[in-house]
Amino acid sequence: MNKFGKLFISAALTVTMATMPVFAADDVSTLQQQKDSAQSEVSSLQSQLTTLLDNIDTLESNLITKGEEIQQANTDLAAAEETEKQQYSDMCRSDPWRASDFILFCF
Repeated sequence: MNKFGKLFISAALTVTMATMPVFAADDVSTLQQQKDSAQSEVSSLQSQLTTLLDNIDTLESNLITKGEEIQQANTDLAAAEETEKQQYSDMCRSDPWRASDFILFCF
């Protein structure tokens, strides 16, 4: 090869090597942006998950409390019904004539 050919090849290699890091830098920059975007989305989703888990805990606690209230109301109802039966029975036995409106129900 002559001097001109060698000079041309070395110039072409120099230009190629000089521009390669620029293209690689663009790829790295794009990948970094994509990574940052993905990390931001992960952080957002983790925050939403934390909020949802807190809401689930609150709802479970409310459900337990409401269940206990229902059990207590059922217990109170059963006691009130038993008291009602006892009072009605006592009224019928004590003086059925005084409870003339209920006389048919006492027998």
